Amino acid sequence: SGRRCRLPTEAEWEAAARAGTSTAYWWGDEVGRGHANCRDCLGGPPPYGTAPVASFPPNPYGLADMNGNLWEWTADCFVDRSPGRHPPPPPGGGCAQRVIKGGAWYYYAPMATAAARAGNDVRISSYTIGIRPVCE
Repeated sequence: SGRRCRLPTEAEWEAAARAGTSTAYWWGDEVGRGHANCRDCLGGPPPYGTAPVASFPPNPYGLADMNGNLWEWTADCFVDRSPGRHPPPPPGGGCAQRVIKGGAWYYYAPMATAAARAGNDVRISSYTIGIRPVCE
């Protein structure tokens, strides 16, 4: 494309997923049915893999599948924000883990909210993690 592309920051990803809303999911505070691909999002047996791109309605910003289907890498280093947790910085200033957002088909609905976050070791790939680049 000739454009510069990069991973979004955690804040950029969350703003894109929220699409101007303040609810847990862009469509409201309840997962409901038929909005995302996750273990308890479809109203039937759990899914066993990713759904094709744009299988669910896009959010008000026109972005499809921000919730569920695949976790998405962000550019930010993961820091556990749990009370009482103050992990040491990674050696050499690099990230041992990066933030992943969005949940995935294998996980339950609370992990698919706009605010949910997890960390994943940068050296390990997974069939539940993908990318959504920001192209400027």
